[in-house]
Amino acid sequence: MAMFGFCVFWNACLPQIEAATLNHLAGKKDQYGLIRLWGSVGFIVAVSGLGWLMDFTGPSVIMPVVAVALLCMFFASLFICAITI
Repeated sequence: MAMFGFCVFWNACLPQIEAATLNHLAGKKDQYGLIRLWGSVGFIVAVSGLGWLMDFTGPSVIMPVVAVALLCMFFASLFICAITI
């Protein structure tokens, strides 16, 4: 049930995140591909690292790692500058 709720709300947020990214880029829309590239690289590194960590500690490490990642995303979002149009 928790996974279902996560998927429903995460999939609803993705288009808004994409729109906010494009809005933040303003006139530099050619940089969008680089942002997506590094997002994919980060995802691959995170998933590989978490898989490696789970080999040694078991699946109980998933929730603390996700909680720390979400907390880091929250704090990173505080440093995003607003663009006035």
